[in-house]
Amino acid sequence: MKSSHDSVTRITSAIAVVIAVFISIVIPAFYFAVSYQYTGGSMDAQAELTAKAVGGIVMANSQTWRFEEIRLEELLARRHAPDMPEKRLIRDMQGKIVAQIGESISAPLITRGYNIYDSGSPVARVDLSRSLMPLIIRTGIVGSFSFLFGIMIFVVLRTIPLRAVRKAYLAAEGSEQALRENKEFLEALIEAAPT
Repeated sequence: MKSSHDSVTRITSAIAVVIAVFISIVIPAFYFAVSYQYTGGSMDAQAELTAKAVGGIVMANSQTWRFEEIRLEELLARRHAPDMPEKRLIRDMQGKIVAQIGESISAPLITRGYNIYDSGSPVARVDLSRSLMPLIIRTGIVGSFSFLFGIMIFVVLRTIPLRAVRKAYLAAEGSEQALRENKEFLEALIEAAPT
């Protein structure tokens, strides 16, 4: 009976560890993946909208659009979240920066861009770069909470079944003890009985 109790304890502990580790790793990884996709998608949309707005200036002044730095910076500043460390710039096809807003940002970065066209030919590119550090920090916070949740799950999954197993083990042990006592009592009766 003791060996079955030990094997149930080992199996229950292994299952609890696997579930706790799974929760501690999968929740932050899922959060990071979804947030990264959302960030990339919103940056793609912002780059495309900005490129199309700048494309209107390019089509109106295909020879002199590079000199309209103030208007280009105003277009870059649209839809820019001030709490998000981000750099936005417009480069011509030779790589020269025509307009730019934002400060230098720390790595790691996510960068998205979209070409600006004039009569179907690319003449420039809008590039948006954003630091991933805020996302990494938020993922760390989510990871901390999921780690604590994993520990709670481990404790619950390990404690409740083990209590039930221990209770069953003690009940079985009690039954065995009662059977031994009954057997001894019957043997004593048989010996004491007159023949």
